[in-house]
Amino acid sequence: MTKKYIGITIITIFTFILAACVHESGYKPADGTIPLAFNESGEIGERTIISEEEARERLLEMGWMEDWFIISDEITLQNQYNQSRFLGYAHYIHEGTPIGESGEVIAPQYFGGLKLDHMGFLVVSLLPAGLDDPPTATAVREMLAMGIIFREVEFTQQNLTSSHDRLFALSDYTTAVGISGWGQGAENAITIYLHPYTDEQRVILNEFLLKNGFDLAHFIVAPAISDAMRDFRSNLIAQAAANTANYIVLVGEVEVSRTEVIFSLENTTDMEFNHGSQWDLAQYENGEWVGVTHLPGRGGGAWTDELWTLFAGETREYRQSFEWHFGALLPGRYMFIREGWFGRWDWDTEQERIFAVFEFVVI
Repeated sequence: MTKKYIGITIITIFTFILAACVHESGYKPADGTIPLAFNESGEIGERTIISEEEARERLLEMGWMEDWFIISDEITLQNQYNQSRFLGYAHYIHEGTPIGESGEVIAPQYFGGLKLDHMGFLVVSLLPAGLDDPPTATAVREMLAMGIIFREVEFTQQNLTSSHDRLFALSDYTTAVGISGWGQGAENAITIYLHPYTDEQRVILNEFLLKNGFDLAHFIVAPAISDAMRDFRSNLIAQAAANTANYIVLVGEVEVSRTEVIFSLENTTDMEFNHGSQWDLAQYENGEWVGVTHLPGRGGGAWTDELWTLFAGETREYRQSFEWHFGALLPGRYMFIREGWFGRWDWDTEQERIFAVFEFVVI
């Protein structure tokens, strides 16, 4: 989480500055001597490492103020320097705008996307055939002289964007084959998040993709639910089951069907109980509470970003449907779990988890 906020902060502060001065940040004309051949690691270019003190001096020369520096073990000053000098280039390259004196750009049929690596260097993905295209090769040489790195890839950004958009057009059908979500990250491919992540479900997924004319090579398949997510859910259910505090309590009767439950909760405290849209169901099996199994494609934790408040002393009725997440429940003993917190959320301190928990039986 910290890395995300750091990256967003840097991007927000410097994108506009760099758009104005991208041509003044150390560009050296290409002299034609940089070898255009991918190495054994599939890259062209050299990452020049500088000291933290030199990175600080260069940032100050670029107009940084001392209080802009992020002092953290997770991101160095060199990383901040690299991001600040390359972000403007990234925008122009992605948009197909020249950044070198020749006016040449990477032709779209050879461009495979770009990213900032863990050291802040700009890495541009390129199809090998681009090195044989004179205008593209000229643009590559100029970018290498600026410190930009190239990596060899198989697919163009156009290929991947097309597959991404076509998959989105089929989103009414994707969850049925186990797709919880998809997106393009640092890889030259689209990552599909699958649930359940089994050989049988992968066969169903591949049949769906082939039936709809996709190239399977465009996709990486990853589990929608990681081991860490499973552990988090199990621990949350255990905490809820052990909860003895009577802050948010069930009042009145519970109306139950196999697909929904209607209930009322009372806030017995003098504080606001706040919660999001998320909730969970556990089933009592063999003497312990375990999470109810999600339907294919429904277990990746997709929730709307909402905030609800149950005010001090308030009683409110809720209607919660299970069908989308779990289908029709089998007969058994269940526990409904909603977690929240009292008062205003404070990011600087660890908030105490407050649970609204009750049991019900499906016949």
